Amino acid sequence: MIKKDKGITMISLSIAVIIILTITGMILYSAKDNIYIKNLTNMQNDIANLRDKTSLYYSEYGDIPAKTEYPNVENLQTAGVIGANDTGKFYIIELEKLDGLTLNYGEDYEKYKANGYTYSSDLTDIYIINENSHNIFFVEGIRVKENDETKMYYTDYTEGDKEAVILKELQDWHEETNENGETIITNGVAQFKIGDYVDYNPHKGADKTTYTSSKNKTGYTEDQVFNLESYQYGWRVLGVDEETNEILLVAEDFIGPDSGGQEENGRTYYYLIGQTGYANGIEELNMISQLYGQGKGASRARSITVEDVNKIVGYKQTDIENWEKGETQAYGNQITYSSVGFTYFDEQSKTWKTLESGERITLVNNYYSYSNNDSLLFANSVNSAIEDTYKRSQTGCQYWLASPYLATYDEDLIHWGFHSVQEGMINTDQANDSSMLVGTNSDGRNRYRGIRPVISLDADIVILQQQGTSDNPHQIQ
Repeated sequence: MIKKDKGITMISLSIAVIIILTITGMILYSAKDNIYIKNLTNMQNDIANLRDKTSLYYSEYGDIPAKTEYPNVENLQTAGVIGANDTGKFYIIELEKLDGLTLNYGEDYEKYKANGYTYSSDLTDIYIINENSHNIFFVEGIRVKENDETKMYYTDYTEGDKEAVILKELQDWHEETNENGETIITNGVAQFKIGDYVDYNPHKGADKTTYTSSKNKTGYTEDQVFNLESYQYGWRVLGVDEETNEILLVAEDFIGPDSGGQEENGRTYYYLIGQTGYANGIEELNMISQLYGQGKGASRARSITVEDVNKIVGYKQTDIENWEKGETQAYGNQITYSSVGFTYFDEQSKTWKTLESGERITLVNNYYSYSNNDSLLFANSVNSAIEDTYKRSQTGCQYWLASPYLATYDEDLIHWGFHSVQEGMINTDQANDSSMLVGTNSDGRNRYRGIRPVISLDADIVILQQQGTSDNPHQIQ
């Protein structure tokens, strides 16, 4: 007997339709819920952003960025978000006073501007601030459906705030350690990490575009000329000078002369030679660096020093004092010289002198060396925590440090030179002493390195915090 297939019954079809409608409703509800969450999150992000920018503005000017009263706040009162501290008047936040601001809402601000910065009752897609509590509100509010109940949100809390918002007071720039153990630079409002990029521009508005380092100052056979426009790389946070309350920036890459220097591996380097180079080297390194200190916000410029490097990499004074301890070339070793005709550099007069009969001089060794792989300052490795900027010049990262040294060996031998960075090291070992300019038995050593200027930003400068990357640097205002 042949069994016939039965069709779909009305009951089965009804059940299927109900299931489909239920699933569809769940999907639609979930989609709507996601939209609600997105809208609310956008407003909350706006208010957090506005609060930070308002704090920065308040720290500089001592007032909130607002001038036009917004009197119609009945909806906020009805919603219960105005608290006991929200006394006095509410004002429209003047967005153009807050640099670097991006918002999801607040489009009626353009209407407000078009109306000559005057209040009108149709301004609802707009942010306002209370004059006393400094709480911030979105007038139009965000509608959210929760469990079949519609709720309105006007700020990033749901009940009247019990405490006034304390806008951050400006402090002196100083170093702190954050929760991740990183050293940060902060003034209580903004904070930056060592190695962050800042949009410092030494070219714009510069009065002087070249500097010529004379051969009479360096001991080299030619003048060496630096052109400000040739440097096109970035500037990074080096630290803070807590005595002057100034942020320090360092050139992202080392700089060489445009003419007159040593060309090697596609780079140019600056010569200092012999007694002349040693006597004038610090002055010239700083003068060259000052060419790059003409940008907005800069108060001064100088060459990087060995002390700058030591601070960044954590090489402490105790490490220096223990260098080669117990050896004849140890740091702090003192040797007295008395040979007639012995040539030495007199620190007081900044000139070279020779000993005459019966004269003696005691010199103290202050030479030391070490290796390090910090990629902000050294080029031979990549530090994942700080973007490596020397991928274009890893094989030739060597630059002068405006810090002289004496390397005492014995009664017959001493070297004078400048500390320098050389592909992952501060100096080299004394036996090679590749930074030496003058020796007891040798004058006129040819040494060439790059230069890394350090810029001091004025203590009162305002810097808007961004990501601090080369693509999105912190912004000088």
